[in-house]
Amino acid sequence: MIKDCPNCGKQMILEGNGKISWWRCPDEMFCKNVYTEETLAEKHEELRREYGAVIPYPSDIKNITGDKLEDLPTDLIEGIVRKGDKLTIVAPSKANKTHMLIQLAISVSTGGYFMDRACEQSNVLFIDTELQKNSHAHRVDKIKNALKCGLDDGAYDLLPLRGVSVTVESIADFIIRCSEKKTDGYGLIILDPLYRFLAERDENSATAMASLFCELERIAQSTGAVIAYSHHFAKGDATVKEAIDRPSGSGVVGRDADAMLVFTRHEEEGSFTVNTILRDHPPVDPFVVTVDYPLVHVDPELDPEDLRHPKKNLVKQITPDNVMSYLTDFLQTREEIEYKIREDTGRGKNAVRKAFHDAIELMHVEGTHPGKKYRRKFND
Repeated sequence: MIKDCPNCGKQMILEGNGKISWWRCPDEMFCKNVYTEETLAEKHEELRREYGAVIPYPSDIKNITGDKLEDLPTDLIEGIVRKGDKLTIVAPSKANKTHMLIQLAISVSTGGYFMDRACEQSNVLFIDTELQKNSHAHRVDKIKNALKCGLDDGAYDLLPLRGVSVTVESIADFIIRCSEKKTDGYGLIILDPLYRFLAERDENSATAMASLFCELERIAQSTGAVIAYSHHFAKGDATVKEAIDRPSGSGVVGRDADAMLVFTRHEEEGSFTVNTILRDHPPVDPFVVTVDYPLVHVDPELDPEDLRHPKKNLVKQITPDNVMSYLTDFLQTREEIEYKIREDTGRGKNAVRKAFHDAIELMHVEGTHPGKKYRRKFND
């Protein structure tokens, strides 16, 4: 059965909950014959009450462009992220992410530099769910002394939540109120690390992660602060993926952030190639930073392309010629040969087994009966 909306004429949708069913106009929110300007405004207020301040009223673009164009928010980190945006730092496990975030917090609270980029002096709130309070304080002291700077009263606030089970939803309003009561508010709010705020969310679920980032967005819009958080790499060789796909979990993690700094291990021990993925700023070429404890600094002498590959000789395709390079004049078991090839090339069992089979078919390989050991075939 098909029905048309008696108000606007559009084909209606049949919906139900298993007990009763009803017809709904697909354009019911803006069905002109249903909503006058007054009732549409009432509907808008109803949506705002249900979803918070994330539902704006439609704006006439002419009223916000041209000579009415407002200035953009200022950069918190020059050329990287503006106030009111979200910033994520993504790196492998145990890659000094918290150290980097503390250095960022000190740089912002003092109006210094972070990775050679100027920071606008702003108050900072650091929400630490991993370190004990004193451990965090000791790290701040070491980094502050290495930077040879001092902290003003109230410029750097710490909220230690190690051992406390919290969700973003449970703490969002508290963060907003803290910023409102703070003189000049917060310019940077750090959540370290992100996974501690997931609660029962599945980080592989796009829906679950999207709802998390909507809550972070609410904090950003309410406070005008940059919301920064750290996240870890997915398992496996990160170098074979695009930088935006290296974070663990749903692709929403990489695509929601306004700015993402991706730290991938460099061939030089203690160094990382940094890829920047920016929404509102011009692209930044990859560069290398080195951890010179307790600081992280840009290292212009190193080539960003020299990434550390878990499989140094990773090849796209295994051929019979690849197999031949692992054969000798002496007999070896097939398992021994295939294991060496897999270890050196990073290829899987099936790919190596097929290449070995092809090498036998092409008579490049000589085997003993019943074929348990192999060697390079001698030419007559």
